Amino acid sequence: MASYFLRDYFEIFGVFGSRDALQSLISSFGVFAPLIFIFFILVEVLVAPLPGSVTALAGAVVFGPILGTLYAWIGNVVGSILAFLIARHFGPSVVSFFVPSFRKKQERYNREISEHRNALFILYLLPVVPIDVVSFALGLSAIPFRHFFAVISFAFFVRMTVWNIFGDALGDVLFF
Repeated sequence: MASYFLRDYFEIFGVFGSRDALQSLISSFGVFAPLIFIFFILVEVLVAPLPGSVTALAGAVVFGPILGTLYAWIGNVVGSILAFLIARHFGPSVVSFFVPSFRKKQERYNREISEHRNALFILYLLPVVPIDVVSFALGLSAIPFRHFFAVISFAFFVRMTVWNIFGDALGDVLFF
């Protein structure tokens, strides 16, 4: 019963109404399909209001759990590195462009980062934490890039693996 409701809900969005339609759309880009998907995730990471879990789920539906994980991992890691480096090189005024509420909460972010430096891995694992904001905030902190890179590389691998396994199973339920 629930799968019929969800399938009807997704049919409202046209191409998202069937696994075949979504795969056809993405595969129409040919060999560039993975690059376009990775680029879309990268943009999603840099633009704060876009939800990242949707793209990870879509990657599993379109590319399967293994390639979906790989492509989502690459997009999230590269996007987070860009957010970190933008913040590190251009400072809080440019971060406020990407995350409009950042200026008001900057002191809180700095305090939380300094108090919980060893918990960064958990921040990148939890799907409720806005990773784009965290990556920008970490770019403004004193955290070394190598530490940041090590944390996001492993945490995103775990997070994207879980999301893609779930997304592949969800695709089977919704679109069988």
